[in-house]
Amino acid sequence: MYIDKNNKSEKLAELERLIARVEQAGEKRNFIAHSIWAATENQEPFTIDMIKSTIRKKSGLERKIENMSVEDLDKIASSFQELTMDIFYFMGLIKD
Repeated sequence: MYIDKNNKSEKLAELERLIARVEQAGEKRNFIAHSIWAATENQEPFTIDMIKSTIRKKSGLERKIENMSVEDLDKIASSFQELTMDIFYFMGLIKD
C-alpha cells in the first residue's frame, strides 16, 4: 500500500531496508523466545546458553547453541528499540 502511494525510489529503498531489519529482528526474537535456557557449572559469570532445536522434514533435527551475556541481551534489546524508532520516523509518527 505504501509503495502504491509513494513510488519514490529513495523511500522504497529505505522501506526495503526496514523490512529486512524487521525480518532479522523477528528471527532473533523467535530464537530467544523459543529457546531453552540453561546454565552450567563451568560457564563464565553472568552468561547463559540458549539451546534451540528444530525438526524439519528436509533437514531433520537441527540444534543451535548460543552463549549469551547480559551485555548481549542488552544489545539485542537496544537494537529492537532502535528499529522501532526508525519505523516511527519512517512513518512520520515522530519528527526530528
